[in-house]
Amino acid sequence: MLKREEIFFEISDFNSTPSRKEIMEKIVSETNSKPEMVVIDGIKQWFGLKKLRGTARVYEDMDTLKKIEEKFLADRTEGQTAKEKKGAESSAK
Repeated sequence: MLKREEIFFEISDFNSTPSRKEIMEKIVSETNSKPEMVVIDGIKQWFGLKKLRGTARVYEDMDTLKKIEEKFLADRTEGQTAKEKKGAESSAK
């Protein structure tokens, strides 16, 4: 109905806290989706523990993502993928 898959994840035993980009890359590889279709909703880490939990949603198409998600989450996702594309273009030169 909503054309999305909701993912609950838990990451533990890491040396340094993974970035949103690293988490997104892992979700993309596990779900065989595109980075622009993944929205990381929240990440919670507890002080003193090497463990974090979070939620993400993987959409089938961009129109559904823009209709359902709050604007700041959709913009954050677009911003991350735009930065990745710029970085790839500048490193290719």
